[in-house]
Amino acid sequence: MTTAAATPAKVNLAEVAPNRKRGGDIRITLSPRTTGCTSGFGGTLRLEAGEYVTEHLHPYSEEFLHVVTGTLEITLDGAPVALGPGDSLLVPINMRHRLVNTGPEPAQVVFHLSPLAPRPELGHVDTEAPLDGESLHGLIGRIGGWLDALDGPAAPGGTVLAVAEAAVVRAAVVHGLGLPARAFWRLDVGPLTLTELSGRSGRWNVALGRPPAGPPAGDTW
Repeated sequence: MTTAAATPAKVNLAEVAPNRKRGGDIRITLSPRTTGCTSGFGGTLRLEAGEYVTEHLHPYSEEFLHVVTGTLEITLDGAPVALGPGDSLLVPINMRHRLVNTGPEPAQVVFHLSPLAPRPELGHVDTEAPLDGESLHGLIGRIGGWLDALDGPAAPGGTVLAVAEAAVVRAAVVHGLGLPARAFWRLDVGPLTLTELSGRSGRWNVALGRPPAGPPAGDTW
């Protein structure tokens, strides 16, 4: 039987290693492991400009967020909600959510989740691929480099078909059209749709989100 912590416990942010799996700098300061608490866990999230936490949900816990600094947008089951300093938000159990820093400055958020999942590994369900520490600019740069290489001397030529996550498609479009990184969040890529990039490096044309009707024609991606 688990009993509540008998004495108060203080944990400094510097004592906790950052978790960057889903993006940003997440530090869980108060948890059963660090303090012996039994009802939930909490900590801080820091997002640099343009950084984001990939979409996920919590099947056992409500999540409480409070914005200390910065301008953010959280997407709740696909619906965007703007957040700023002083705003608090409840994310219900099983609601998909993604958080992005839409402002020019770092954002700081305090969070708490309760009740606890039966086991730590059951507390999060990823609904898009985790970043494993890669920033938004890093993602756009990586996908852009691959896209530009299709026009290089080692290019395979003809048509290249890639089956990819929505984030990869967004990154390719942002790079291909020379859009600012913040446009990444304004591109709606539906499931099982075809996005075509035709042309060459520096001059890409885009047909976004069409249902696949057969093999694409021409030099497309």
